[in-house]
Amino acid sequence: MKRFLFILLFIPLILSAQTKAQEYVDIGFAKQMENDYSGALAPLTKAIELNPSFVAYVYYLRGKSKSRLNDHSGAIADFNKNLEGNPKNALAYAYRGLSKAHLNDSYSAIADLTKAIELNPNYIFAYFNRGAVKLYLGDLNGACADFKESADRGDKNSAQRVKELCN
Repeated sequence: MKRFLFILLFIPLILSAQTKAQEYVDIGFAKQMENDYSGALAPLTKAIELNPSFVAYVYYLRGKSKSRLNDHSGAIADFNKNLEGNPKNALAYAYRGLSKAHLNDSYSAIADLTKAIELNPNYIFAYFNRGAVKLYLGDLNGACADFKESADRGDKNSAQRVKELCN
């Protein structure tokens, strides 16, 4: 009986913390939508502190902000945390791959971008960026194949790359 009363007393506190954490997630997400990636970091970090059950989703959002702010090591750490809880997140693989590419970890970047494509075969961003990494490594044929794949799916930047490099 005492245990039941104890639980009843703490339910409002738990619900309050979850609500507050969601508010921080919403603020961080809104900041990202405004391209205020720096402003998104603090509320997303606070949401993680308040409610660890948000971890996978919030780590993805925070990783994306860190990536946009060129904190690629921090972004990779956050994407790793996200993928522990959500191993089928093509977006996290693609952004982690992009961060790895920025840190000159090209082969690992290609592996992540390939995984993103396996999870979402229509993911233009992943094809384009994998093509860019292959081009950086001197694999023109591989780069052109990825740029063509992306262009065929409607990406104008890729179509331009095909025109410039692959004909």
